[in-house]
Amino acid sequence: MKRLCLLLGIILAFAACQRVENRPETTVRIALDGEQLELTVSDPLRIDQLLAREGITLSALDRVSHPLATQLTDGMLITIRRVRTEETCLQRELPFERELQLREGMSPSLRRLQQAGATGLQEACYRVLFEDGQELERSLLSTPQVLATPRSEIILTGPQQRSPAISIPGRLSYINHAQIWTMQGNTEHKERLATDQPLDGLAFHQSHDGAYILFSSPAEDSEEFINELWLRSTRLGAAALRLRPSDVLYAQWQPGTQLIAYTTGERSEGTPGWSALNNLWLMQIDPRTGNILSIREALPEATGGYTDRWGGHFAWSPLGDTVAVASSRAISLVDFAQKRRLPLVEFAPLQPQGDWLWHSSISWSPDGRLLAIVSPGAPQGNAAHSAAALRILSAEGRFSADLVNGVGMWAQPAFSPWIDGTQSGYLAWLQAREPHASISSGYDLLLADRDGSNVRHLFPPMDEPGLQKQDVASKHRDFAWSPDAHFIAIAYQGNLWLLEVATAAAQQLTFDGASSHPVWTAA
Repeated sequence: MKRLCLLLGIILAFAACQRVENRPETTVRIALDGEQLELTVSDPLRIDQLLAREGITLSALDRVSHPLATQLTDGMLITIRRVRTEETCLQRELPFERELQLREGMSPSLRRLQQAGATGLQEACYRVLFEDGQELERSLLSTPQVLATPRSEIILTGPQQRSPAISIPGRLSYINHAQIWTMQGNTEHKERLATDQPLDGLAFHQSHDGAYILFSSPAEDSEEFINELWLRSTRLGAAALRLRPSDVLYAQWQPGTQLIAYTTGERSEGTPGWSALNNLWLMQIDPRTGNILSIREALPEATGGYTDRWGGHFAWSPLGDTVAVASSRAISLVDFAQKRRLPLVEFAPLQPQGDWLWHSSISWSPDGRLLAIVSPGAPQGNAAHSAAALRILSAEGRFSADLVNGVGMWAQPAFSPWIDGTQSGYLAWLQAREPHASISSGYDLLLADRDGSNVRHLFPPMDEPGLQKQDVASKHRDFAWSPDAHFIAIAYQGNLWLLEVATAAAQQLTFDGASSHPVWTAA
């Protein structure tokens, strides 16, 4: 029996050994980091167990060809792709543009470098996805930032066109590329009155005899002051003279004298960059030297609200005995003795959408008896109605009448001088093509007799775009009468045009798109 039991135990042990030795082996391959590992596994394992046994760790982004809980099978190929991300910022150059600019007074065959071009620099940051060391995709983290703006290369040349030789009376002056240009006797003879000071366009006025021009230029101390007032003789080669006033928002010569009226402001944040003081100063000068002979206050400062901040402007009577002042609320005459305003007509301030206020333009009749202004339209609901009317006022305050309704906010009515010295003349104004949207409407120049009769269209042709208001802060007209009332000079699409009143013939005088502020006086 003992022998039988021993024999049975040996047989069972041998059978067990045979079962272990006969267990099938599983061969698997792992593709990882550019290599393949071949492994033989005798125990039943899952993929995650095999990776743990082999010390292979996975990141959260790594990709495995099979789910980790998959049981191993013979011949299985397990592919592991290493995945990572990184953030990187790349910079690239921004090419500069080449710009050809026209300049009055230059020959069209000449080229002059005004400004050298410079490339800009842009930086873009990305999140980059790598798989087994190879970039798979990249995505932009944010809008690319411009670290340096390209600076255009500017080449100057003269326009191909030339204005014809048309005889004109007096002296016609204007601003072109922040410089003073003038014509006298003949439109072909355009001359630049050279100054080292660029014009800012706030003050620009010519003396009654055409001998001197007032202009304002940005102040060197731009953090403290708005601008400086300068005087330039219209003689070629003369030097500009610095006058004492600074922060000048508007200035005019008194007719027939060497006295200058001006109003000032002070620098402030936001649009338009200054706050008006709504004052008026009278300054007598020696124009040959720029020396001040006398200076006195005609109106004290008047500030105290948003409607005062934008200030107004003024116009001397042709007789030089008084000044009409336009504010956002009224048209007034100046009482020099009492230093006060005497309102001729009052209205509610017109504040269209945006950070600005509207002011009427002013024009005196040659005899100083009448004023032509623009009267704002009545508000409609919460919106300002901008149709407006052309109104005639008596300087004595005896009557006020709307001459033409629906002219538009930028009508700029202007009495002509007496025609050839007679006691007759015209009234011109800009008429809105869309009177009830006159802020942005195109405008046409119309002409009538002084009483508003015999209205006719002068410029531009009806199949061409109308005139557009370019600068709501500007107090200057877009057109000017010749001293004999035979011509009108008008700025249209950046160029100066000459209009003959009798025939409505129009001739372009400048061709570089940078002309504005025409002023025309006797010489």
